[in-house]
Amino acid sequence: MKKRILWLLMMLFAALWTTAQDCTYTLDGTVKDYHDNSVLELAQVYIETLQKTITTDENGYFKIDNLCAGTYVIVASHIDCDSKKVVLELKESKRLDILLEHHIEDLQAIKVIADVHDDHDSSQSSTRISKKDLQSYSGATLGDALSSVPGVSSLKTGNSVVKPIVHGLYGSRVTIINDGMRQQDQEWGGIEHAPNIDVNTASSIQVVKGASALRYGGDAIGGTIVIDQARVISKDTLIGSVISQLQSNGRGGSVSGSVNNYSKSGWYQQATTTYKKLGDYDAPDYVLSNTGSETAALNLELGYKKFEYGASLKYSFYNSTLGILRASHIGNASDLLTSINSGVPSVIDDFTYSIDAPRQEVNHHSLQLGAFKRFADFGKLEVDYSLQINNRKEYDIRRGANSGRASLDIDLQTHTIATHLIIDKFKKTTINTGVDGMYQINSPNPDTGVRRLIPDYNSYRVGAYGSLIHQLNDNWILDAGLRYDRFHIDADKFYQQSRWQDLGYDLQFPQFEVEQVGNQILTNPVLDYNLFAFTAGTKYFFNDHYDVSVNLSTANRAPNPSELFSDGLHHALATIELGRLDLKKEQSYKVNATFHAQKGYLDIEVNPYVNLIDNFIQLVPTGLETTTRGAFPVYQYEQIKQDYMG
Repeated sequence: MKKRILWLLMMLFAALWTTAQDCTYTLDGTVKDYHDNSVLELAQVYIETLQKTITTDENGYFKIDNLCAGTYVIVASHIDCDSKKVVLELKESKRLDILLEHHIEDLQAIKVIADVHDDHDSSQSSTRISKKDLQSYSGATLGDALSSVPGVSSLKTGNSVVKPIVHGLYGSRVTIINDGMRQQDQEWGGIEHAPNIDVNTASSIQVVKGASALRYGGDAIGGTIVIDQARVISKDTLIGSVISQLQSNGRGGSVSGSVNNYSKSGWYQQATTTYKKLGDYDAPDYVLSNTGSETAALNLELGYKKFEYGASLKYSFYNSTLGILRASHIGNASDLLTSINSGVPSVIDDFTYSIDAPRQEVNHHSLQLGAFKRFADFGKLEVDYSLQINNRKEYDIRRGANSGRASLDIDLQTHTIATHLIIDKFKKTTINTGVDGMYQINSPNPDTGVRRLIPDYNSYRVGAYGSLIHQLNDNWILDAGLRYDRFHIDADKFYQQSRWQDLGYDLQFPQFEVEQVGNQILTNPVLDYNLFAFTAGTKYFFNDHYDVSVNLSTANRAPNPSELFSDGLHHALATIELGRLDLKKEQSYKVNATFHAQKGYLDIEVNPYVNLIDNFIQLVPTGLETTTRGAFPVYQYEQIKQDYMG
């Protein structure tokens, strides 16, 4: 009986205390857009503790009266926005401003993927390949996939050696950006070096035709290829896929699998792996001996992403072994003439999956660290670091003590750091600016028994850029940008004394001479280049189906290491290549116009352009040279005053 009385007294005291609370507090505030601080009308402010919802007025304002002291859980939401939860300890009347992310970027991404001809927010001419289209190239190369884009073709020197050509230019004149990182895999090497990229890792690929993508460098006078990975989803989701491909010619195929795990908390993990194996290809009447290939690739990513901040760690590995047609191995000019006139290959063996010399072997490792932070009513800051390690080996047909040794063995290590700032606080203007730096170390193996085609060198590049996009009205877009880069290269190279003098370098570059060793001269070429790029343009939208744009750009490209320093037999091509130390930077002037029409199933693009290039560098034949192995064609890099493309 006493316990019951005590219990009733406690309940009565609690009721009296609750009634006596001061429930006169007020909570008010506004709901605004994170980007430009504009108010959000009709936003829902839900008081989870009270199970009560308030709607903001035309000024984004809300107010809740007669609140008691205590802890409140408040959830704010708005159409096309992520909901935001706030836990508030209320001890007095308080004002609360809530910032929501209006999904402008995501809506634009959906719009871009729905229309392969973009960019809708600038005057540059560009085309995007969707994930669905890329899947049909799962067993092919990046160059094969890109050849489906208007204005892009491919240069093939083998079944798996494919280089993209954008508006007639390739190699170091076309920049490849793989998941925000500029690909560094000796793209300057030659026509028989393909990009070391697994096409299965791409969610979409954008081809920018011109020097407009200043964020990634100003030397892409042909164009920029931007490979994007899958977009991170902010909810608990597990996505996986497996794609396999078989082909009769080569009697092999490929298999690729990916797993993407996303969490509402912000953590995510992504993994993709690919394996491809092919044997000798067949011509109608015979086997193309030693044309098999084997490729393995792995991509891993761990990250944490919220709207306001995030970070990621990525690792990728690419390994490829490519056979070179055995009959294409030409030891001298007489062999070349015999092969041309024979009608059939000089070597025809039975089908096999074995890959013998001549062949190429490539290993490419990359590590990326990235982070970003958004600032309310200002913009987004991104900081990225990447390390790339590339090793390329070329195996010639060699006998005796050198049998099985690589004729070319080069290690290329590249460090890159970049900071980008996107200012999107203005309703009609977006400003992009940033600085970046690259440091590169090239280390050829001195124990190949063959004179090194490319010498040891260190180089660095430091650059800065700024650009803006302004929406004049619903029909007009204006954009402009400027970039400057300082490129420095420091090499150590031996020259035959006779060649050094024949080229006139003893008079032109005496400051590079270090010492004479026998009949060779050790030199230390140190070269610097100032590179400028500028772009400006406009786009006019007639309506949702028709638009026209014009873009003007100018850019510089410094000569690459192959063009500067090549000096010897290039075994993969059986040619002697000679670089030139006195090459000047290329200067490009380009006018790019695009008319685009899309309605229903009809999609038309007309893209006339003119690209005027001063000091264009090209590899031209100059004769034959006799060595201990026979006579080989000699090619030398030279510059012409002006070259016209269009």
